[in-house]
Amino acid sequence: MNMATVISHTSNANTIIGNDRTYSRTFNNYQYNDIMVSWAGSASEGIIVPPAKNETEKAHINGTKIFR
Repeated sequence: MNMATVISHTSNANTIIGNDRTYSRTFNNYQYNDIMVSWAGSASEGIIVPPAKNETEKAHINGTKIFR
């Protein structure tokens, strides 16, 4: 199980269709994990902010379950 912060500094830039940050700081070693826990948020955004769609798809393509 891997517990990582997928979104580096804010989650306002993420949408349900993903983000446009090609070289953003993300987790890349999905083949070594079967579960990943992701969290984000701040006082202005709320405590439940899902990861971007492209991060979720990248995890699922590699067989990793991603929890939000």
